[in-house]
Amino acid sequence: MKLGIVFYNLGRKGGAERRYYNLICTLAQNQKVYILANSSVFDLWNILGGFNENAIIDCILKDSYQRKDQIIKENLTKKNNTLFKNFLKSIIPKELKSFIKTFGSIINLNISVFRWIVRYKITHINTFQASGILAVLAKLSGCKVVFSYVDYMVENGYPFRWISNQGLRTVVRISDKYDFLSSMIPERMQKMGLNLQSKKIFIPPISFTNFSKFTISLPKKRKIVFSGRLEKIKNPFLALEVAKELSKRKISYTLLMLGDGTLRLDLETYIKANKLSENVRIFHTSKVENELQDALIFLSLQKENNYPSQALLEAMACGCIPIATDVGETRKIVNQDIGYLVSENADKIADIICHVFEKKDLFEKKGFEIREITLKKFSIHQYLEYYHSLFKF
Repeated sequence: MKLGIVFYNLGRKGGAERRYYNLICTLAQNQKVYILANSSVFDLWNILGGFNENAIIDCILKDSYQRKDQIIKENLTKKNNTLFKNFLKSIIPKELKSFIKTFGSIINLNISVFRWIVRYKITHINTFQASGILAVLAKLSGCKVVFSYVDYMVENGYPFRWISNQGLRTVVRISDKYDFLSSMIPERMQKMGLNLQSKKIFIPPISFTNFSKFTISLPKKRKIVFSGRLEKIKNPFLALEVAKELSKRKISYTLLMLGDGTLRLDLETYIKANKLSENVRIFHTSKVENELQDALIFLSLQKENNYPSQALLEAMACGCIPIATDVGETRKIVNQDIGYLVSENADKIADIICHVFEKKDLFEKKGFEIREITLKKFSIHQYLEYYHSLFKF
């Protein structure tokens, strides 16, 4: 078997990218893995540490950096073509032009993927999320296709983008197996009208991450961490409401919000308006482990599901006491024995934080128990047994 992984994801640098990085690194310890991705994904993976020689990497699209002379050249071309473009705009509707451009790029990328498969004689291909649409021509080579989808929100084109919708339907039809990280994913896809064959659906028993960089540092500080994309679904404003309540009670604390996203400016405005600047900081870091190891509490407050959160697993490996909203499949990671399951109530969450602070010594010891459970239950080697089984036909 020659395994190829196609990971096409423009601009995003979240948990899914880290998950596949850890997976590829582990696979490449014992076998060759062929990887085709766009440059922003490779940029992140290089920051995380890169791959060994068993990972054969190829870039499908350079989408992150451009040389200065390239930008100047493009600007000159734009000026020279202004009259022609204005003419085209006058006769071709904007929606049609966008459709033609998108459809053309998909065809070109499919041809690139097909050539890559033939060149390396790849027999099995794993496509990720929107990358699935690039595997259509792979079927012509006789390749077995495993389609992986990890976003429980199922935002891949629904309900507005016709091409993405049709692309997802096509991928579902051509794939030999579906690899869904959460059971919520196929449920939502089916509600949206996707015809999934039940015999093709596979769901791993666990989530996982690489715990090698995540340790406990004592003494723990009265530090609370919120880590994730600053988007509505992650519920960052609830974390600030909790901070506001702690400040109102005159509790000594630090809240670190690690990440970036569309809500960052609004969050910073809220912090200033409520005079939380002395206690709350927002910043992005590639070394999350440095902030987690001496933190006492981790907030995972997503609106619909805290599973299979990479950030939550990393925090628990650092002995942080998890406080998580009791939604979706969160109980696959957190239960009442090792953390707190809560509703979206800032006062009650603040009560729990105050209790943990008061019993700091006790919860520092509890952190070692949480770490041991996390490392044992969510091992990547357990996940690998499932992953290898996907490619047995």
